[in-house]
Formats: sequence, C-alpha cells, structure tokens
Amino acid sequence: RDRDSDPSYRICVICQSISNGSMNEEQLSGLKVKHLRGYLAAKRVNHQTCTEKKELVDLIVNHRHVPFSDLSAVTSTTAAMPAAPPN
Repeated sequence: RDRDSDPSYRICVICQSISNGSMNEEQLSGLKVKHLRGYLAAKRVNHQTCTEKKELVDLIVNHRHVPFSDLSAVTSTTAAMPAAPPN
C-alpha cells in the first residue's frame, strides 16, 4: 500500500511522539485519557482493567516497542489532532 494515499497509515503527532520515546512519563500524564486509550487500542494492548491514568501511562511505557496494528483506532480517537506528514 502507498503511505501517501492510504489514510490507514497516518499516525497523529501525539502517537508519533509517544512511539518515538520523546515523551517522558510526566508528559504522558499530561495527555487526555482518550488519547492514551486510543494509542493502546491501536497497538492492541489490553487496557480495560486500568482505572487510573498512571496505569495507562505505565502500559504505554512498557509497550512502546509494539507495532501499531489498528491505525483506524488512532485516527478515530484523535480526529481533532492534525496528522503528521508521512515519512
């Protein structure tokens, strides 16, 4: 598939920042819960039992290396966020 023409390859700026490790735990804690959940959902990381934001942040820190498997979850939960240009 062509990354430029296929919207399923688009990853929002927030998800890119989380994935590349440029955000520390404090910065992750400053994000909205819906963005944290969307990121984890896109990586198919089970987060249903998390009741605290800290638990979501810990899961993200431990699963940054997991590849995205459902990019539609990222784009649907972060639709208001501008998408990053393709690499």
